[in-house]
Amino acid sequence: MGRCPIGTDREVTYSQTEARRTKGASEEPLEQRADCRKQKPRGRHLRTHWPISTSEAGPTDHVGFIGIIDPLFIYTRGSWGRPLLTATVTYENTTEDFAAATVTADPQGLRIYYYTLAPGRRTIGIVPWELEAGGTYRLVYGIDAGDDGKIDIITEQRDFVFPQHGSPVQIDVESRTNYVVEIDQLQRGELIGPAPDPGLSAQDTRYNPARNLPTARIYNVSFQPIRNIKIAFYDGFPSAGGKPIAVQQIPNIENPNDLEPRMVTVGVNYRLDQPTDIYVAIDPDDEINSEITALNNVAHKRLMDSGVNAKQPAPKPAKLLRKRGRRG
Repeated sequence: MGRCPIGTDREVTYSQTEARRTKGASEEPLEQRADCRKQKPRGRHLRTHWPISTSEAGPTDHVGFIGIIDPLFIYTRGSWGRPLLTATVTYENTTEDFAAATVTADPQGLRIYYYTLAPGRRTIGIVPWELEAGGTYRLVYGIDAGDDGKIDIITEQRDFVFPQHGSPVQIDVESRTNYVVEIDQLQRGELIGPAPDPGLSAQDTRYNPARNLPTARIYNVSFQPIRNIKIAFYDGFPSAGGKPIAVQQIPNIENPNDLEPRMVTVGVNYRLDQPTDIYVAIDPDDEINSEITALNNVAHKRLMDSGVNAKQPAPKPAKLLRKRGRRG
């Protein structure tokens, strides 16, 4: 009880607190009210509070507001899923000034009407959550000059293999132009099913100077418990010659099916005498056979930068992402 069933990327639940993000605000958490009608609209999205894809636009963001249900369903073809809301499509790099209507979305493909007021040309990401990982699809999108929901001028057509859930399909759009986006399946991929999904974010990577201890908070954002996962710490980017620091193992993170966050904090003994880019990787040896998405498995942060990391607490996630699927 005491939770409002609103959210975006796939299925989202709420913990009972969320951190204030406005500059100079108190660090004390805000209580979530049981009555959604009493909640005040949030002016800023919480994308940096959780390592998942989302949108800058209110109707598809993680922050609920009065009347969010109808826009969420239109923009994302959302629906009531289990006890929560679910979204079949979300967006990246759109700015707030866009409108979208997802007409169809399932494992066989999708169809979206898209319009933006953002100036100039920009590359946006459409994030489908129903496509089958490993499946082959054909993307066709273009301009709807007749305003009748049909493509009159094809901007681009390409075939692609959908790699994993949470992967964006990028398209280029111009301001004040009607677009129709169509994705159709050419070859089946991996069937959707329950799978584990450990995740982390840069905001949950910190340094304790008193103990010479870089730490990272690892979350379970899936329906499945997570067993015996390795967490690797690096001084610098691993693929560019970063120095391995140490590998820790987490024996267990239970699944958050009771609607409360499940996380474990791990650390390594490593003294930092100057600002240092610390990288943290989940499952560095790729030992998890099936995973919803690996896009939230790596994070990095510049620690000991002007003492910021020693003074500011890590943001508290306001909700938990729940998705169904497997990694391709």
